[in-house]
Amino acid sequence: MIEYAKWVVAAIGALVAVLSMLGSIAPARLSAHVRTAMRTRWGMPLAVGMRVLLGGALLLAASASRYELAFRVIGWIALIAAVALIVIGRTRALRLLDAFDRLPALAVRLWLVAGAAFGLFLVDGALRVI
Repeated sequence: MIEYAKWVVAAIGALVAVLSMLGSIAPARLSAHVRTAMRTRWGMPLAVGMRVLLGGALLLAASASRYELAFRVIGWIALIAAVALIVIGRTRALRLLDAFDRLPALAVRLWLVAGAAFGLFLVDGALRVI
């Protein structure tokens, strides 16, 4: 079970890294895709489900990862974020995306570079041998 959890963390980390890197090239395009997805009936459940999946996988994989404490903390944060997303709902989540869109382009790109680094951190922590 732990081995599967490590691969789930690595896969989600790789997805986050790739999408963040692509998004840093065309932030408005990434934002438009996210906004379109969030307006569908499956957008919110997918966003919540990904946070639950990541949080659970991080908690399961933590003991076998390179960064045990960080994985545990991030895992709980992901689970809390899933609950928070349910509580705030689609309308407020879209407003948060609007606020993100109003940031200067450089700030958005820096956030996306940080997202790419976070994704690579997850891959490294999940797959690198202790």
